[in-house]
Amino acid sequence: MGGGASAKRTSFVNSLITDSRSTRIEKDYLQDLLRKREVFAQETGTSKALHITMSTPGGVAHNSCWHSIAAEITAEDLFS
Repeated sequence: MGGGASAKRTSFVNSLITDSRSTRIEKDYLQDLLRKREVFAQETGTSKALHITMSTPGGVAHNSCWHSIAAEITAEDLFS
């Protein structure tokens, strides 16, 4: 991998959900995901950006806590 200015290295923290309905990110679940991201950063010693990506069959409900999710991947994305 090149070391140029445009070569960004990013790590991802993924959460896999198996429910077929739209997943709601509530405040307590968001806090748990953010804590896991922080623990991952501390344990690995990474200085890279960490992004929470949700892999869900039905997507993520866009409620008040959704803003902290960097990306979502649905079953339709994978199998269409």
